[in-house]
Order: sequence, then C-alpha cells, then structure tokens
Amino acid sequence: MKGSIYSSCLIAVLSLLLLSSTLFSVGSNSVTDPIGHQAFEATAVWGSTQSPLVAAPSSTNLPLFITLYDLGPTTPIYAVNVSFSTISPLTPVSGEPQTISQYVPEVTAGQSVVVIGYYDVSSSATPGIYNQSLMVTYSNGTALFSQSVSFSVAILGSSKIAVSGFTYNPALIFPGMTLASLEIYIQNTGTSIASNVSTNLITSYPVSPATKGSTSSFLGFLPVGTPVPITFVLSIANSSVPENTSLTLVVNYNGGLSQQFVIPFIEQPRAIIQLKSIDMPTVNIGDSADYVTMQVENIGTVPAQFTMLTMLPSNVFSPSIPSSENPLLALTAMNQSVGTIMPGQVVNVTYVIQVSSSVPQGTYSLGFLVTWAQSNSLTPFAQESSILIPVHRTFVQSISSEISNPIIILAIIVAVIVIIVVAITALRASRRRRKNSLVNPNKTIVQKEPLAQ
Repeated sequence: MKGSIYSSCLIAVLSLLLLSSTLFSVGSNSVTDPIGHQAFEATAVWGSTQSPLVAAPSSTNLPLFITLYDLGPTTPIYAVNVSFSTISPLTPVSGEPQTISQYVPEVTAGQSVVVIGYYDVSSSATPGIYNQSLMVTYSNGTALFSQSVSFSVAILGSSKIAVSGFTYNPALIFPGMTLASLEIYIQNTGTSIASNVSTNLITSYPVSPATKGSTSSFLGFLPVGTPVPITFVLSIANSSVPENTSLTLVVNYNGGLSQQFVIPFIEQPRAIIQLKSIDMPTVNIGDSADYVTMQVENIGTVPAQFTMLTMLPSNVFSPSIPSSENPLLALTAMNQSVGTIMPGQVVNVTYVIQVSSSVPQGTYSLGFLVTWAQSNSLTPFAQESSILIPVHRTFVQSISSEISNPIIILAIIVAVIVIIVVAITALRASRRRRKNSLVNPNKTIVQKEPLAQ
C-alpha cells in the first residue's frame, strides 16, 4: 500500500514539474504502450536545465536538451533506446546526424534518459510552439515494445541589436592624424542569443581604414544584455579645414538579418604650418655662414601658439657655429621660437647655415620640425617641412673639378708631351744652325746674276 502511494505521489510530482511550460522548457505528452504496460513523458529545453536559452527564428547552433521520463508502472524496463529525428523548423547543424539516439540498458520508474542535439532554426519560422516526437523502444523482460512520445519545442524569442555607446581615441580628432580608433559598444536587447554576428564599418572622407581589414570583425555569438566593445583602427586625411561626416556600422547576425547604425564623425580645427618662399645668397660648397630667410605661414583655421622651428641637420647642411664657440651652441642655433602665428599670418625666420665641403653640386632639401600648441587640444602638434636649396661650385672648385676629370687629365698629358716634343725639336734645330755657322765663319754666298739678253 505504501509503495502504491509512493508511486502515485512520485508520478504526480513529476507530472506537475514537466507540464509547466515556459520560454525555456515547454509542454510534454504522456504516452502508454499499446497494451498498457508503460507510460512516458518527454520535455525539451534549449540550452540546459541549469542555463536555459531562448530560441528565435534564424537562431543557429543551439543545444536542445530533451529528457524522457519513465512513469512506470513496470519497473525496471530494459534495453531502452531513445531516438530523435527533427522535423521543420529545426535542422541539425552542419556535421551533426539527422537522427540522434541514446541507449540505456536498464531504467526504473522515475528515472530519465537525456538526449542532446545541436540545431538551427529556420529563418522562415514564426514565433510559436512546435511539436516534435521521440521514438522509444524497450523490453519488459519478455517482450519488445516501441512507442512514439510527443513533446513541444518553444521558438518564442528574437534577437535585436542596438548600439549602447561609442568613443573615439583620442577624444578629439584633428586632420592629418596618422592613427585613431573608434570603439563601438553593441548590445543584444532581444530575448534570444544572436549568432554569426559580424560587423563592418563603412567609412567616408576624410576617414579611411588604417589597414586592410581594420574596419571589419567577426564576433560569433552575442548574448542577451551584455554590451560588447568592437574597436576599429582608422586613418584621417590631412585637410586644411575640418571635414565632418558620418560612418555607418553594419551588423549582420542570425544568418541573414542585418541592422545599420550611423556614427557621427566630427573633426576639430587645427593650424597648418607651411614654409614658403626663401631669400638667400648664392650657396656654395663648403660655405661656412650663409643666411637663409624663409616665410612661415599658418594656412589653418586656428592660431598656432608657442610655435618652434627646429632645423634637422643632415650630411649637407648644419647650423653655422664658429670654431671658437662652444659646440653645444649648435643646439640653440637649430631652434627658433616664433611665438603665435595667427591664421593667414606670415612670419620671416632666418637661419645661418654651413655647407659640407664634400658634397657634389646640386639641389638639396633642408628639413625642419615645426611644433606648436592649440587652445582646443592638450596634446602638442608637430609636422615636418622642408625647403630646397641649390648648392653651387665656386670658379676654383669648377676648375679643380674639371682638372680631376680623367679625360681632361689625359688631354693635358698629351698636350704637355706635344709641347715638350716641339720644344726639343726646335732646340735641336737651333743648335744645328749655330754649329754650322761656327765651322765656316768666312764663307760667303755668291748670288749669280742673270745673263744679259
């Protein structure tokens, strides 16, 4: 009697637990074999009983946790095999079999058999409850039985992507920045996990990807409720005026769904320093003190404050420092403080330079590093600029250069040899005439007169 009461209570408790339906666990059906020997009940939950998930149309790679309960009355039963073959809107994920099964040698009343499979939900599915069925075969020790046990699967959720925030690094973007980053936080505000999530940032001038692929990313799964940061590395074009534009974030998910979000891009104004025309004497190779005056103009839209020009020495040009002075003065001679340059203002700056004596004639670049500060930025600005300086040879250097030419040297050698040969020949001829005059000092030359006609 006690056993009967106990079995009845156990069956009642299990029935109450299994018939309660939620988004995560859905209803089930109790089935008895044809001759009334055994009753079963099946339930299904997405995820697991400890961590349930909500399935939605287009969900992919979701685990389905199916439980078959043995309600008795025969106990135990033997050689229990539970198999599940899906029907629409469920399909096994790639690589999974169409039919999954679980074999248990012996099951007593009140015990359960669990079958787990991974499935995709069709994108054409509509939210609702879908019927599926298990096939159960077992033996009571004397005969073999087979039953179909129905259960329900809930597809009630949906995924929805939202942008919960974004930030630029640095916070203020200026024209010409080599690298900047944009961090966007996306969030799944729906009720079902989003799968196959990928993002792509569509840029427009003056913004472009810093490297190939730096504006694309693949996230995979996006759980519900947790903001996820995505970072894009950007390059900013150098323009004389700020260029404001919009960037578009495209989020693809659930194998075909897509959402777009507009991200504003705002540039801050900046100063742009340009080195213009220069005034200088003729610069020759080896000069020790040439005065070079150039025009420094701010073609930007805000003042350049605390402007400093630093000459960049090279193997051609260097600051002119007298040999009697301290070489450390070269550091001072390289730097010129200009102060504040207003937009459109031109300032003259003069440097005294010396030219290497070992460079050939030609046009060379003299480089400068320009640094300044702006009231709208805590970070100083810097840019490299240069001017072109023609370097000439003096007359003596030109002659020396020509003399050093192998062809010219050969011509000179030939000319010298010719001159020497001519001089020796003339000298010998002169000596021969002198010798003849000394041998016959009284010899006169008689000129014959012509015969008279």
